[in-house]
Amino acid sequence: MSTSIRLISNCALLGLGLSGLVGCYGEETTTSEDGLETGLAQEEQAAEPKAPEPDVIVDEAPVINVLNVTCLEPQDADGMDEPALVINGKKVWASAGFVANTSEEISYEELAFGTAAVIEVWEEDVWDDYTDPNDLLGRIEIPAGEMGFGPQVGEIDAQGASYEIVYRVDSCTGCTPGEPPPEL
Repeated sequence: MSTSIRLISNCALLGLGLSGLVGCYGEETTTSEDGLETGLAQEEQAAEPKAPEPDVIVDEAPVINVLNVTCLEPQDADGMDEPALVINGKKVWASAGFVANTSEEISYEELAFGTAAVIEVWEEDVWDDYTDPNDLLGRIEIPAGEMGFGPQVGEIDAQGASYEIVYRVDSCTGCTPGEPPPEL
């Protein structure tokens, strides 16, 4: 088996004024008995096994988990609110009969989000013959950067009402913003 090695030189003329500039680089090639030429770089690449590409890239997305809602001062004149929570435009929870110092642990289907989530607290007027529209009491913007910091407290003080929202931003592997976590 005989092989020959020769140096192939590639040169390029780069235009830099009248004189120009010549740049050259070389590549070593090998010729086998059957007359095929291969570059050294090709032989090295063929010798190194490549790791298989993953089928799916799994990232982490933040999910908002509201743990507790507390009414410190109701908005309704009768002293009893019907609060509701809306997260990123989706109503996730509603209750009735909240007076001062009423607190409730809540659960709902969590939603993953991108860079920030917005929790809105509404006072729904379900008992007022629908003549009084529902009232947005306030918003809490939650950045994804709070992921992993444990329980946080957001406060709403508007329109005579005062609420505390205890929430936590968790990490969800394989989640897509705007969708619930995948079933396990």
